[in-house]
Amino acid sequence: MFTREEVVSKIREWLIAEKWKLSEFSDANFQLAYKIILSSGKEIYLGLEKSVDRITIQNTLPLPPDIKIIYELSPNKSKFLNELKVHLMQMEVSTEIYPSFEKLESINLANFIYFDGFSRNKLIHEIHKLADATDLVFIMWKKFTESHLPSDGQKS
Repeated sequence: MFTREEVVSKIREWLIAEKWKLSEFSDANFQLAYKIILSSGKEIYLGLEKSVDRITIQNTLPLPPDIKIIYELSPNKSKFLNELKVHLMQMEVSTEIYPSFEKLESINLANFIYFDGFSRNKLIHEIHKLADATDLVFIMWKKFTESHLPSDGQKS
């Protein structure tokens, strides 16, 4: 198992080796925090927690204004969120809805790596998995929005 100092060193070394853009920032809950910009341009956030021997990889996705209006008016919001949650659970991605199911404003996606399971393969895999989960949320938002648009037969 890696020590905390070794984890700090390895995270930076492995992320740089991937040729991703890194921006370090301060957060009261994390000893180390990075904004990572993947080659695809996606942003992922990584933090080494202060209180637990764990790395958090996350992304918070605010609901776009057009989707927020459709969501609030939709009778199918529970179907949308349930389908999204099931897909994310299958991907083994933790999901939190803010502030509530009825007043959805953002979705937080997260994966965790504890020090006893820390490896380069695990770190890079979890970052890519979170990027894929982010794509899934956008795909499902698009599908949800399109399902509420008038079809060709309904247009005047």
